[in-house]
Amino acid sequence: MILPKVISDTCSVSRNPPINLQPDHSSLFAHELHKILPPVYSYTLGPVQILPNGFILKPWSILPLPVSFSEQPSGFSFYLKAIVKYLRYRLARRSVLKVSGPCLFITDQHSNGFFHWCADVLPRLALLESAGLRAQDLTLVVPSMAVFSYLQPSLLPFAFKAVVLGTPFQWISCSSLTVLGPPAPTGNYRPQLLLSVTQVITSSYVKDFLEQEKSYPEKKIYISRSQARRRTITNESEVLPVLQAAGYEIVHLETLSFPDQVRLLSQAHRVLGLHGAGLTNMLWMPQGSLVIEIRFPQDADNNCYFSMASALGHRYAYYLPNLPQDSGSTHQGNLQLDPDNFAHFLTQF
Repeated sequence: MILPKVISDTCSVSRNPPINLQPDHSSLFAHELHKILPPVYSYTLGPVQILPNGFILKPWSILPLPVSFSEQPSGFSFYLKAIVKYLRYRLARRSVLKVSGPCLFITDQHSNGFFHWCADVLPRLALLESAGLRAQDLTLVVPSMAVFSYLQPSLLPFAFKAVVLGTPFQWISCSSLTVLGPPAPTGNYRPQLLLSVTQVITSSYVKDFLEQEKSYPEKKIYISRSQARRRTITNESEVLPVLQAAGYEIVHLETLSFPDQVRLLSQAHRVLGLHGAGLTNMLWMPQGSLVIEIRFPQDADNNCYFSMASALGHRYAYYLPNLPQDSGSTHQGNLQLDPDNFAHFLTQF
């Protein structure tokens, strides 16, 4: 039996508008300025098995439990795909890892990327006390689909009794499992939870964090996506001299370890970048910093970094390219910037 427990009540969140909001761009942000967030639940489960893709199964079942997902799954196509995935993982299974004692599960189907891990998964750990749990008593179980290089260093500061990482051909069997549900629909945040994650991780990886914040010179960071497969600035070589003239340090965050990303951004009071996971690192910046996002024109849907900046107490500004674009969607397209127009934009900050 699935036993839900409310661990955080319904709440309302108000957000500050961008500091450079233009009247003709208000439709990009107006629907994000106030949100009602639903309650957060934890679930206590008996014996279960966890598939590499994060599906949670009762013994002898084929369909995953609904707590495997951030939103309630439905529809014939979903169940057909779920059965096909079950059979595929069943045929590919090479071993079952049995884990005894109290276990914790904090992922869902969207937890396989840096943004979702930091923004949707880690904030659940700030709700452990509300759920009547202590990290030192729990074994955290992470399915294979969510295992990346940043995972273990991001979890180390939370001091779990143990962390079990799944592998692609292994099922995990837990005798007792608690699932913490999503704190908010993705792209939305409960500010106190984000700030709690920031405090725990920066306190661990930035020695004497508050003192360093005072002693380091102000850094301006530009997060380049030139090594990414998609969502790049196609003429970035023409834009970099503009950024360097404005005092920005050019970084490729994918070349840095998780602790080094935390340390670098903890020294930054200004970060600028194209919409992408690198902007998630605003989590480690001092409160009141400036986040500048290069946005895709007409995109009113992908406001996760605007919302995150507000939740963290940062100032947020945006830049919309003034050149005609044939960029495709925000998730798949590329952009071209006018260097002169961009240089003029930067003089405002």
